[in-house]
Amino acid sequence: MTSSSADDLLIEFKWYGGDKTVSQKTFLDEFVKRDLNNIESFNNLQWRIKGQKLTKDKMIEYLSSNEGRQMLKNIPAEKANKILGRDDLRGITELQRNKIAEAIIEHFNNQSNFNSVFK
Repeated sequence: MTSSSADDLLIEFKWYGGDKTVSQKTFLDEFVKRDLNNIESFNNLQWRIKGQKLTKDKMIEYLSSNEGRQMLKNIPAEKANKILGRDDLRGITELQRNKIAEAIIEHFNNQSNFNSVFK
């Protein structure tokens, strides 16, 4: 991973040969646990994968898994609002935390949003 102090852009580089791409565990640990907690907006993040690309469908599969949803639900509502550029997740209760997971999954289910981060 590299970081540019000029604009706080985090760039994750991955190289995969053959038909392999980033695993679910690696993706969730690096993208959800690390990156989503360290950016101010999705405009500040790029993943560049050489070799087998991570597809939107595969990413949605990873985020929608039980482990992925649990990790997404652990993101504070204020942080989710900030990176998604919205404000409707404030004040949600513990029982409503699935809204955070759904909002992030929905964001990346849009091809344009996916393409803006995954190059």
